[in-house]
Order: sequence, then structure tokens, then C-alpha cells
Amino acid sequence: MPDKTWLTDFCSSIREELKPEVAEKVLKGFELQQDDGKEELVNWLLEVMKRFDDSVDISLRKKIMKKMGYECAIVHKAHIEGKKKRDQFSSLDEYIANEQQNPYDFKISRSGDKINLVFNPSAMGCNCYCGPWQSLRKDQKTSLSFCYCSAGHHEYIWKHIIGKPVDVDITCSCISGSDRCRLTVSLPPDAN
Repeated sequence: MPDKTWLTDFCSSIREELKPEVAEKVLKGFELQQDDGKEELVNWLLEVMKRFDDSVDISLRKKIMKKMGYECAIVHKAHIEGKKKRDQFSSLDEYIANEQQNPYDFKISRSGDKINLVFNPSAMGCNCYCGPWQSLRKDQKTSLSFCYCSAGHHEYIWKHIIGKPVDVDITCSCISGSDRCRLTVSLPPDAN
């Protein structure tokens, strides 16, 4: 059974941000997803993302998906956990050095005002950490647009870790065809 809360929030975000005729075009078939299983949801989302890319400019796609990521971070309290961990260290660099000890296939590094995050969900037995995509088969790929949800998730977490707004961009992801998910956090000049 699909996560109905996520599905409802996703469709609400689409409907709030897009003109009604565009939203309905993108979300075609939504009413059929209410009781379908995970494989059906994945197949529907693959079609949604194609229509999303074809119908909506990249800046608005990023805005919608990042909003979904913020909401995910809030629901899972990831920003609270990140801030709690960061507060254990006297500097951002010490925090990053500690995070580099992560036992999973997760890499973090800092170069000036950029933090690079690289991870591989398959190390945890899935194609994506996001529930709706965990049933995605290896031979199926989707648009990088969906992964701006992950960018938003990390943006919200890092905003709380730093205590100031940050920007997160995603350059590639496993579900869009890469062997790793790669994000870049752009820090404000005085971040420590």
C-alpha cells in the first residue's frame, strides 16, 4: 500500500503551485493510486515525472520538490537530530570530520563554502531512501526533478545545522541513472 500521506502532500503541492489544467495533466491517474500497491505507484510516478518535466519549468519543479523535502525533514525530525549532533562540536569542520566516520556508503567533504554529499542507497538495500521509489527496479529510471525533494530535505537540515539559509543542488542520483547521489551544499561566507 502506498504511503497515502506522502501521496496526498505531493498532489496538494502540485495543485497549489500549478495552474489547474497543468496540475491535472501532471497528476493524471491520481485517483487510481489510492488503493494500488507499490509497483503501481512507481509506474504512475514515472509517468508523472515525465509529464512534470514536459509541462513545468525547472525553477518551479525545484520549488515544488524542495518543499516536499522540507516537509519530509520536519516529519522525520532530521533537522533536530542534525543540529543536536552539530552542537557536540566546536566547529563545522569538526562536525564534518565526525560525519566522515559514517559506516554506510556516505561521503561528506568540505571545500571552502561548499559541502559535498555523496551517498549510495543501494548500500542500504534500496534504489532510493524515499519510500515511494523503494520499489523502483534497477532497469527503471526517473527524472532528476524528483530528487530535488532530497535537495530540499538536506537544505532544511543544513539550514538548522548552520543556523543560516543554505542552498542545496543535486547533480545526479541513483534513480536517475547514476551510481551515486551527489548533492552540493552552498554555505554562507561566515559558516562555522
